[in-house]
Amino acid sequence: MLIKHKLMSNTAIIVVAMVFMLVLLSFSVGSLQDDVGVVRNIGDIESDVLALRRNEKDFLARKDLKYLDKFNKKISQVKKTLSDLERSFAKNNTEATEIRQLTRVLVDYNKHFNALVEAQKKIGLHPKDGLYGELRSAVHGVEELLGNKDFKLLSNMLQLRRNEKDFMLRRDEKYLTRWQDNAATFCLST
Repeated sequence: MLIKHKLMSNTAIIVVAMVFMLVLLSFSVGSLQDDVGVVRNIGDIESDVLALRRNEKDFLARKDLKYLDKFNKKISQVKKTLSDLERSFAKNNTEATEIRQLTRVLVDYNKHFNALVEAQKKIGLHPKDGLYGELRSAVHGVEELLGNKDFKLLSNMLQLRRNEKDFMLRRDEKYLTRWQDNAATFCLST
């Protein structure tokens, strides 16, 4: 065999090896990009769940419905990311039971948070609406009926208001008991 033929065969082998290495490198980069996408999705889910908690706490602190809207937008985003993650796992033939479980937990969380918001709407988002507003209006009606004539009844009624506010602020049953005792005294006074 001539040197020329040996050099040509060596060159052909090197070209085939380089093409094989290029295909292997391309496959590795594609696989790595999929793994990076999965890691990015997991990170997004973690930060989005924290944002959901922040929206929940902001709603509870401020009683503002804009936090409900933010919560609902963020939970839709989390569900989409979970769906993408589940597709990535299915593509790689990896079990995704934790993802399905997390999706169920988020659906329950969404349902419970929306129920909480509805209950708060019923109670009242502000002092003048909902049950708070009705209670306030009723007490103002009683104050008008009592007027400034009977200071003992007015004092008993104001004591009831004090017990009511203490209970609402502290959620301690001792104020409910005090309210009930003072209500009995108020009823006996009338």
